[in-house]
Amino acid sequence: MTQLRPVRSGHDAKPAHIASDILAADRGTGQADCVVPGAALMPLLDLLTVSIVLTNQDARILYANRRGAALLAEGRTLRNCMGRLSTANPKCALELRRAIVQATGKVKGDEPYGTPVPLAAQDRPELTAWILPLERVMGIGHEQAAIFVQERRAAFSGELFMRRYGTTPAELRILELLVEGLTASEIGPALNITFNTVRTHLKSLFAKTGTCRQTQLVRLATCAVAPACLLDDAPGDAGWTRA
Repeated sequence: MTQLRPVRSGHDAKPAHIASDILAADRGTGQADCVVPGAALMPLLDLLTVSIVLTNQDARILYANRRGAALLAEGRTLRNCMGRLSTANPKCALELRRAIVQATGKVKGDEPYGTPVPLAAQDRPELTAWILPLERVMGIGHEQAAIFVQERRAAFSGELFMRRYGTTPAELRILELLVEGLTASEIGPALNITFNTVRTHLKSLFAKTGTCRQTQLVRLATCAVAPACLLDDAPGDAGWTRA
């Protein structure tokens, strides 16, 4: 059975490497035809724009990818409490603990998306942790849980949108503020431009994207969310830690 080496205790604990190789078995023959070294898998997990933390049944942190380590270091939602996963909000911490126990126990829930646990915190976009049994995710990790945390409003990829629709930087800034929840009347003062200028940019965006309403435009923009980000371009890269 593939095991994960726990991180050391303490508030400065860093994510551990996956200790042993992960076998990618051929489901048809049941034979392990491909061996993916755990050390080689870590950079791939680090590229994901979702935070990933693995724990055992006692919530001891076994591994965190780069974004997960950043979330733990920030400490405003998820926290590393002497090597165990917790949250800044006591009520959320209790719910998280119960979800981990359920995911790692003998009787596991049938929810295909895992058990959601809201992570309430001040001055932080609302996050939700999704807890799944690691066995259901990777076929390994008995009595271990995989915790996924995705911001409700994921990072909008302006570069991707510009490349696809040929928008200008000024138009892109209008769209970014729409995605953030501002109205057309609020965007003008925010950018120090007139309302008529905002309307002109919106009309251009509608023409280039084939949309006719702001709701359609924002819905289209939410599709331009990359699932991974190269480390050199990742937001908050300077604050991330490495084992």
